[in-house]
Amino acid sequence: MISTIISSFEISNIPSLLIISSIIYVTHFYDCYFTRPNPLPGPFPLPIIGNAYQQIRYG
Repeated sequence: MISTIISSFEISNIPSLLIISSIIYVTHFYDCYFTRPNPLPGPFPLPIIGNAYQQIRYG
């Protein structure tokens, strides 16, 4: 069964797979962040990109 799934996988499916897995990861991250019983104070987290915007802005 797994071998049929792997053999049917094509190179053109990789971008779709990356986008879908990223959306699932971000959705799961924020679901866990907003539903925890004792939220920690601090800035709003940005998964995947982290603080890259600060590196670009402030060098």
